[in-house]
Amino acid sequence: MDSVLLGSFPKPSSFTIGSYAPTVSWHKRKIQKEHNFLRFQQLSLNHPYKGISGGSTCQGCNRKYVVKAASEQSFESESRGLDPNNIRDSVKNSLDAFYRFSRPHTVIGTALSIISVSLLAVEKASDLSPLFFTGVMEAVVAALFMNIYIVGLNQLYDVEIDKINKPYLPLASGEYSFQTGVIIVASFSILSFSLGWIVGSWPLFWALFISFVLGTAYSINVPLLRWKRFAVLAAMCILVIRAVVVQLAFFLHMQTYVYKRPAVFSRPLIFATAFMSFFSVVIALFKDIPDTEGDKIFDIQSFSVRLGQKKVFWICVSLLEMAYGVALVMGAASPCLWSKIVTCLGHAVLASVLWYRAKSVDFSRKASITEFYMFIWKVPLLRWKRFAVLAAMCILVIRAVVVQLAFFLHMQTYVYKRPAVFSRPLIFATAFMSFFSVVIALFKDIPDTEGDKIFDIQSFSVRLGQKKVFWICVSLLEMAYGVALVMGAASPCLWSKIVTVSCLLSA
Repeated sequence: MDSVLLGSFPKPSSFTIGSYAPTVSWHKRKIQKEHNFLRFQQLSLNHPYKGISGGSTCQGCNRKYVVKAASEQSFESESRGLDPNNIRDSVKNSLDAFYRFSRPHTVIGTALSIISVSLLAVEKASDLSPLFFTGVMEAVVAALFMNIYIVGLNQLYDVEIDKINKPYLPLASGEYSFQTGVIIVASFSILSFSLGWIVGSWPLFWALFISFVLGTAYSINVPLLRWKRFAVLAAMCILVIRAVVVQLAFFLHMQTYVYKRPAVFSRPLIFATAFMSFFSVVIALFKDIPDTEGDKIFDIQSFSVRLGQKKVFWICVSLLEMAYGVALVMGAASPCLWSKIVTCLGHAVLASVLWYRAKSVDFSRKASITEFYMFIWKVPLLRWKRFAVLAAMCILVIRAVVVQLAFFLHMQTYVYKRPAVFSRPLIFATAFMSFFSVVIALFKDIPDTEGDKIFDIQSFSVRLGQKKVFWICVSLLEMAYGVALVMGAASPCLWSKIVTVSCLLSA
C-alpha cells in the first residue's frame, strides 16, 4: 500500500547511477514525474487509502467536487427562491393562511359592531370630528387584535377537532405549526393590551381584559375551564362578550373617554344591547350545528349534539325572527319619521329574507348549513350589496365624501388648528372623486356578473348588461377628465395649468 503511494515521489535511489543511465535527460525525468503524479491521482480516486500525512483521503480529494456540485445546487435553489413569481406566490399563500386563521367573519362582525355602537354616542354633527375617528380607530384595532387572540387560541386547542370539522384552517391543515400558532396568538394578545394601555381608556382596557378572560376560559384545556364543552357556559361567554362588553364598554369608551361626557345609557343603546343579546345567543347555538360530527367524537356537549341539528336550527331562526319583530315594534314607536320608516321597512325585509333562506337549507349537506351560518353573520350588515343603488352610494360616500372632506378637516382643523374652509381645489377634488367612485362602483361588478346572477346580487351589470355598463363607465371617466381639463385651463397658476392639461390630455 505504502509503495503505491510512495511510488509517485522520487526515492533517493532513483537518482543514483544504478537506477537511471547517465544519458537520461532532465526532460524524461520530468515526464516520469508527471506520469507518476497522474497515476497517484487515479489510484487515490479508486482506493480510499490515507495519504502520507494521514490527514487526506480519497473522500477529501472528492470533496471539492461534492462541494462544487452542492454549491451549484444551492445557487440554483437560491435563484429559484429569488424568482419574483415564487416570492409573490409565497406572500399570497401566507396572507391567505392568516386570513383563514383570523376567522374573517368574526373580525368584520366585531369591527362593525364597535363602529355602530360608537355612533350611538354621537349627539350632534360636530361630534363627527377627527377626535371621533381617532377614538373609533383605537377601539377597533385593539379589539381586532384581541379577536385574533381568541379565535387563534381556540384553534390551538381544537386542532384534532378541526381536522374533522374545519380541515381548511391553517393549523388543522398543517400550513401552520403549533409553535407558529402560539407565536401569533401570544403576539396579538400583547399587542392588544399594549394598545389599550397606551390609549389610557379604562372602558377600553376592561373590555379587552374581560374578553381575554372569557375567551381563554372558553378554549383552554385545563381543569374547571374549557367551557366550550358545556353548552350553557359556552353560550354565556359569547353572549357576554358580543352583547354586553362590545355594546356597553365601547359605548362608554366613546362617551366618557373620547367626548368626556357623563355615562348615560340611552334608549338606542339599550335597544342595541337587547338585539345583540338575541343575536349572540343565535351565534352561540348556530356555530355548533355544522360541527356536530367532530363534537360528538371529542365529547363537546353542544346543544346541537344534545338536541339535534334541525331542532337547534329552527330555535335559532325563531329567536332571530323574534328579534326582528321587537325591532320592528321599537321602530314603529320612534318619534322620528325617517327612523320609523327605515327601521320598520328594513327589519321587515330582513325577517322575510331570513325565513326564505331558512326554508331552502339542506340539512344533509354541511356546506348548506355553513352557508346559512355565514348569511346570519351578514344579515346585520343589511347586505346592501344586493341593491345596486345602495352599494354605489356606499362607495360614493366613502371615497368621494368621507375620504376627501373628513381627512381634509383632520389636517385643517386638528393638525394646523385653522378654521374649516372648503377651498376651490377641495371642491374640485371631491367632485372628480365622485365621478371616479361611481365608475368604481359600477365597474367592479362587471367581471362578477355570473356569480351575482346565481346569488341574486342585483348589480347594474346584471340588470343592464356588461357591455352597456362598461361604456357608461368609460363615458363618465371621459366626462370627468373633460371637466378637469376645463378647470385646469381656467387656473390662474401657469404651472398648474400646464401640468393639469398635459396629464389629462395624455389620459
